[in-house]
Amino acid sequence: MVARRLLASLLLAGLGAGACVVHTPAPTPAAPRTVVEPTPPPSSSAAPIATPTVVPGVPVELYVMSECPFCPAAVEAMAGAMHLLSPHVAASLEFVGEVDAKGLASMHGAREVAGDVAQICAASIAPDRALDFVVCQNRRPEPVDESWAACADENGIPSARLRACVEGPEGTRLLAASFERARSRGVRGTPTVLVAGRKHEGVRTPTAFARAICAASDPPPASCARLAPAVPVAITVLSDSRCKDCHPERQESMLRMRIERPVFRWLDYASPEGRALYDATAPGTLPAVLFDASLEADPDALASFGDATRLAGGHRILQSGAGSWNPRCADRGGCALSECGNHWVCRKESPGKLELFMMSQCHFAAQRVQQLRDLLKTLGPVDLSVEFIGAVGPSNALSSMHGPAEVAEDLRQICAQKHYRQGRRFLQYVACRSADYRSDDWRACTGARTGIDPRVLQRCAEGEEGRALLTASFRRSQQLGIAASPTFVANRLHKFSARDADAIRTSFCEHNQAWKGCPRR
Repeated sequence: MVARRLLASLLLAGLGAGACVVHTPAPTPAAPRTVVEPTPPPSSSAAPIATPTVVPGVPVELYVMSECPFCPAAVEAMAGAMHLLSPHVAASLEFVGEVDAKGLASMHGAREVAGDVAQICAASIAPDRALDFVVCQNRRPEPVDESWAACADENGIPSARLRACVEGPEGTRLLAASFERARSRGVRGTPTVLVAGRKHEGVRTPTAFARAICAASDPPPASCARLAPAVPVAITVLSDSRCKDCHPERQESMLRMRIERPVFRWLDYASPEGRALYDATAPGTLPAVLFDASLEADPDALASFGDATRLAGGHRILQSGAGSWNPRCADRGGCALSECGNHWVCRKESPGKLELFMMSQCHFAAQRVQQLRDLLKTLGPVDLSVEFIGAVGPSNALSSMHGPAEVAEDLRQICAQKHYRQGRRFLQYVACRSADYRSDDWRACTGARTGIDPRVLQRCAEGEEGRALLTASFRRSQQLGIAASPTFVANRLHKFSARDADAIRTSFCEHNQAWKGCPRR
């Protein structure tokens, strides 16, 4: 998967906040105590369904998908909260999905539906061990549609009863009812936690969940007295008022997901204090997030950042890659610095230039490549360049979101661009591969079909030439702060996204009004 720095940049840029959305290890703590009562199913023709409901206490609803990559941490954290507060919490495990004419559907496919069934059956049979059961599945290498039997044995859930529920109609009815409860509550993404009916927007750690539950209790259970109050963590967000696309406020929502009591200070590079802090800590690009020693007093927050921070100048700097603005480049004479040639402030307008930043195995980029190929037939001699989004790690190791196969294809495509740029011949290869981007048969897009010599491509892609080309492309994307695939840039200065060919034309023509194929105004 994507390298830590690239993933962090996506999160901080607001492109992902740790949720799977429908449509378009610590020792395992005790699970919540619940009772089982009959609940009507969504369809009046079905039999009554037994479902976990409340015991006296604060109602907590945890909505998950069994294969959502963000859910295991939330489940384990909630299990920890239950360990701290049980039996004073009424918790229920719910699932997000759809019921249609063909049956049950979930975001990650049929295997996830089977995992959901196993987990809700376990919650129905042994509600006091439901979270332990899910934590067990999340820790095992087997897929969720297979690991339920072993996790039932591990947690003392009667395997015969669980099998009957999983393989019979009861599990399907239970899951359909849970899907309906999620729909009726307006829950479409996972993990979602409702505490006393209100969505929990903050930190997902055992103590943070426990504090939120205590805050919703009136009066709070006696166990809440054992919880120490959250400590304030001082955070400095350093930005530069000259940067129009920095949006330092976007860091706040991400940080509030990791730190219970953040105390923010906003500092401008142009101020003497801001410049001195930048010089002392050398964060590189802005906006930058810097912590003082108070972060050490919040072990949960510190642990959530892992090794993504470094110490410098008496501060801990978040190595997020969130910012792309190098303030040195905007200073007088800054464009003469070696690292500034590709910086936004140093780029010069180039009419008729169109850049596409993409990942070669990104579904959305594949669609835009097909549309772009056809569009360029009407736009004429546009100067097209394709750049690639990825990470350059230690020892110049290259990585990309969709794995090594994507890096290998990125290498072939950037080599095609280098050796077959005249007449945009390289685009024929890129479009051919995009039409079937999951296929390993890249040679099918060479030869007479596209005019690309496979020997030229292979020699470049598997040698130092291709590696140097792709490394430079990854770094250009990072310097510009472009992490979303696909992203377009018109005339080297104007960044935009587009859903179809008409949107690409409109944005390009907005900055090239006299261009052939652009509507006259």
